[in-house]
Amino acid sequence: MVQYKEPLSLQEIIQKVIDLMRAEAEGKEIDLQFQVPMKVPLIHADRNSMEGIFSNLISNAIKYNLGGGKVWVTLNEEGDFVKATVSDTGIGIKKEDLSRIFDKFYRVKTTETRQIVGTGLGLSIVKSIVDAHLGQIFVESEAGKGTTFTLLFPKESNPAMCSLLEKTAKDQCKV
Repeated sequence: MVQYKEPLSLQEIIQKVIDLMRAEAEGKEIDLQFQVPMKVPLIHADRNSMEGIFSNLISNAIKYNLGGGKVWVTLNEEGDFVKATVSDTGIGIKKEDLSRIFDKFYRVKTTETRQIVGTGLGLSIVKSIVDAHLGQIFVESEAGKGTTFTLLFPKESNPAMCSLLEKTAKDQCKV
């Protein structure tokens, strides 16, 4: 799945995905927010794969949310990692289903999810991409309250790679 790794700004990737998903969120009257500090280090990753991860997680947060709900994405630095979270005020996931949500073809079956179309592959693909990037993914959820996915990716640590980037991105490299 990972085709070409390069120094990337997750801030840029997530902003692009949010811009694409904004109309869908507004259609459901969902408040979609992105909170990021001024400076976040780069990661070494495949651009298309990162777009796929955040498209899936943000799309799910919107789909499994209630009208008038909220989806917020945060991005910051945590130790040697860049940490991203995607949280929502949606229908949530029952404790007994949490351990299986990354399994291929697994879909939570409830009256709330019956009308939502999907194959049950999205989160398993997300997990495999995260693993291929030496990252970690965690989920916390409470039925009826919402869900938070937390992702950790190792920071880019090769200054030589940073010199290839534009000045704006170069300022975000770890030296």
